[in-house]
Amino acid sequence: MELADISNFLGITNIKKEKPRATVAQTQTVSTTESLGEKITLYAWEAISRPQKTLDKKMVKTLIIIAVVISMIFILMQEFLLVVLIASIVFMSYIIRATPAENLKYELNTHGVSYAGILYYWYDLSRFFFKSTAGSEILCVDTKSGIPGRLYLTLNPGDREKVKEIAQKYINFLEVEPKTFVDKAYDSVLDKISFEK
Repeated sequence: MELADISNFLGITNIKKEKPRATVAQTQTVSTTESLGEKITLYAWEAISRPQKTLDKKMVKTLIIIAVVISMIFILMQEFLLVVLIASIVFMSYIIRATPAENLKYELNTHGVSYAGILYYWYDLSRFFFKSTAGSEILCVDTKSGIPGRLYLTLNPGDREKVKEIAQKYINFLEVEPKTFVDKAYDSVLDKISFEK
């Protein structure tokens, strides 16, 4: 922030800034969306926003005991912010599990993927693959921009082949989910701990 901005905010000066002109990338985006033509719905479905995982009571008690023991160690070390962090993680995970998943409308059309009312254009998407979580089939679509890096669309049973056929016309299909070192480490930990009943 510059001194001129502060004085302008306080009303001491009245400097009007020139509006920025549209860049070449913005003009190309506008012309690209106009050249797409009429938006035609290729496939639409309604499904829950996220798969529901259930933990048995024994696993919940075990995780709470681990959180309490780690918190006690941090209290003895006088690391109170880490105790607050652990408490907030436990609280958030409880809230997320207690909140029921809502139904969302998903749509594949000639312009892109519509997810919860937001349209992501095909030219902004790079690749897709399928993954199974908690008994639900999920379509994962990677975006070219950093936020969001990946879209997760829950599929109904029997939707996979139809969605795959449509999406392959616009973006690349990966047979296997790409995994980073963090993903592999997370999966190896989950293999050692049983979260299902």
